[in-house]
Amino acid sequence: MLKAIGASGTSSTGNSTAAEVAKIMRQITATQKQITATQKTLVETPEGDARKAVQQQLQSLMSQLAMLQAQLKAVQAAALQKSADAKEVEAVQKGAAPSSAFRTNAGGVPIGGTLDVEA
Repeated sequence: MLKAIGASGTSSTGNSTAAEVAKIMRQITATQKQITATQKTLVETPEGDARKAVQQQLQSLMSQLAMLQAQLKAVQAAALQKSADAKEVEAVQKGAAPSSAFRTNAGGVPIGGTLDVEA
C-alpha cells in the first residue's frame, strides 16, 4: 500500500494520469469491499480481545481509504494544474496576451489599467 501511495507522486502525460486515477479507484473499491467485510465480522464477533482486534483492523482500513481518497484528489489536482499550465503556455506561444496583461484599444492605448494623476 505504501508503495502505491509513494509511486503516485508524479505523472508525465494525460494517459499516465488516467491510468493512475484508474489504479487508485481500483484500490479504493477493494478497500471499500474490505471495510464492508470487516464491518460484518465486527457485528458477528463477541465482546473481548477478538472484537478489539477487528475494530483496530476496521480503523486501519478507514485510514487507508482516507489516504487513497487524498491521493486521488492530489493526482486530479496535479493533472488539472498541468492542463491549465499547458493551456497558458500554448496561449503565450500563439501570441495571446497573458491573462494579467492590459488590453489595448485600436490605437494601442491600454484600457482597464490605472493612471498616475497629480493634482
